Amino acid sequence: MNNSKRILVVDDEPLNREIMIEFLCDEFSQVEVAVSGEQCLNICRKELPDIILLDVNMPGLDGYQTCLQLKELDDENKTSVIFVSAHGQAEDRIEGYKAGAVDYLVKPFEPEELLQIINRTLAYQDDVSDLRSSVANSNKVAFSAMTVSSELGEIIRIMEEMFLVTGYEELAENYFEWSQSMELNSCIRIKTDNFELCLANNVSSTPIERELMELLASKERIFSFDSRTQFNAARVQILVKNMPKDDEAKYGRLIDTLPVILTGIDKCITRIYELNLKEQQQKNIHETIAEIRTISSHTSRTFEEMQNDILTVFNEFQSSLDWEIPRMGLEDDQEKLIMKLADDCLGKSHKATDIGCGIRADLDKIILLLQDIS
Repeated sequence: MNNSKRILVVDDEPLNREIMIEFLCDEFSQVEVAVSGEQCLNICRKELPDIILLDVNMPGLDGYQTCLQLKELDDENKTSVIFVSAHGQAEDRIEGYKAGAVDYLVKPFEPEELLQIINRTLAYQDDVSDLRSSVANSNKVAFSAMTVSSELGEIIRIMEEMFLVTGYEELAENYFEWSQSMELNSCIRIKTDNFELCLANNVSSTPIERELMELLASKERIFSFDSRTQFNAARVQILVKNMPKDDEAKYGRLIDTLPVILTGIDKCITRIYELNLKEQQQKNIHETIAEIRTISSHTSRTFEEMQNDILTVFNEFQSSLDWEIPRMGLEDDQEKLIMKLADDCLGKSHKATDIGCGIRADLDKIILLLQDIS
């Protein structure tokens, strides 16, 4: 006996109702009756049955009119109507079909014929239900696929923009543009050898968030607690504070996509770090060149002044010798020796001056080489 299906018999003739009830009660536990179209509609307003055996010729609302009004109550077509009539011509069946019936039974009929039509109708209902479920699942899969495709497209766009930025703050802004579009409440921490940034939805994070993210940075790559999950990489951590655990599909997508975004951000940080390091090295080289140039210029001036001083001293010394030696009463050999010593010293001073000029030239070459390197 079928205990789950409800059958409603609608007929104004008591004998017809009794015959059908007798046939049906052996097979179905839930069988109800109505004596008119109006009563049928009142029953259906409270709860729709699975099948209605509906007489065509009744006073008041006939079967066709009742069926048409029933369809207004049953917008999901959960109830199947089988017309029961003594008239089975083509015109009668056309009217039944136009009114919305699924089958047509002509009186008189055998019990087996009635049960066969009912079982066929129940099988049809099962097929329709399965089809609806399949369509719903297909729509769900299609919607999920479109959602994933849209999200992947947005991720690709954001990643492309990230690889163009040159600063850590701008990198964080790009991440928050994506995370807020996904309705995520999150923090990001960027840490390098000489820089640290910790933001929550593009504003400064709280002290406890910064401390917590630093502590969890040594945990596994994906660390979850309550509705929060932290994603860890070498130079960046992302803490999502509202992971959608009640939405299994979205949660799964985020668990898959956030590590990808995290890896991309980590590589961008490495690139920015290397760019900053190179810029700093270039700056240091330029500053060193400028300092060497200053030192070289000062050294050149010092050498030049020293050379001038030496020449002045030796010129004065030479003049003094020329003036004083004749008055000293020295022998010719003694005068020649003194003059030779003076000439030797003057020659050595010129040699030292030439060495100084060589040093200056070497410093100028070093400056040119450093400029080529930079």
